[in-house]
Amino acid sequence: MLKILRTKRLYQNVGLVFCLCLLSCASARAQEFQLSEPQWQHYSPFFTDAARAELKFEMPGASIFYTLDGTEPTDKSALYVKPIQVQKSAVLKVIAVHPDFRASNVVSFPLIRIEKQKQAKNVKLLQPSSPKYPGHGAATLTDLQKGSPGLQDLSWLGFEGTDAQILLELPRKTKSKKLTISCLSSTGSWIFPPKGVVLEGSQNGVDFSPLSKWSPQNATEKPADGPLFIELPITPKKLRWIKVTVQNYGQLPAWHPGAGKAAWLFIDEIFID
Repeated sequence: MLKILRTKRLYQNVGLVFCLCLLSCASARAQEFQLSEPQWQHYSPFFTDAARAELKFEMPGASIFYTLDGTEPTDKSALYVKPIQVQKSAVLKVIAVHPDFRASNVVSFPLIRIEKQKQAKNVKLLQPSSPKYPGHGAATLTDLQKGSPGLQDLSWLGFEGTDAQILLELPRKTKSKKLTISCLSSTGSWIFPPKGVVLEGSQNGVDFSPLSKWSPQNATEKPADGPLFIELPITPKKLRWIKVTVQNYGQLPAWHPGAGKAAWLFIDEIFID
């Protein structure tokens, strides 16, 4: 009888260990799965007075944490419980966390406040965009509308194999510190970042002199996909006209399926700060 009880207890212990192993394996398998990234409801990076950041992540037990100071968020950062109000330019970084799964990748949402009184009073395209992506002409660049990733709206100006050349007339009493160009990289759609950007300034609209230049830091590497905001300083700060040349990438590189054909350049906004 004692032997039978010992045998029964042994099987119970083995069963307990087996159950614990199953739970441990299930937990390990759960940790292999990574959460998707939180989503922004109706996201646009541009605002004039205040931005409202309303995030969404539908999973029981999951939480969203965020930062506004450029640091990487963790589960020790601010907890998202209601829409975030932002009144000045910032970079909102968010992460989804769940106790049973790997945290999501950090996703960044630039928030850019634009002061209306500093923006160009007149905008002219010196180089026309492609008829395939005409947007609303030059007005596309100052309407504060972010182009959609689907590329099918009229918020993009597309340039196939050609540079974009834009002339901005600024308000008389505006002091400008920098110019920002909002463009796109989507290599699968043959859309590449600019090869470079050149700014020229003038007081009379006729005689232009160099202001600043921009070029990518790693021009030989494969560009990352996503929105791109290029900032260039403006010196001197008092100008009436600025000529912007956004240089097309040129021919698609050897690693691309369309190697040798013309790359696309996509721009949706230019603004002054």
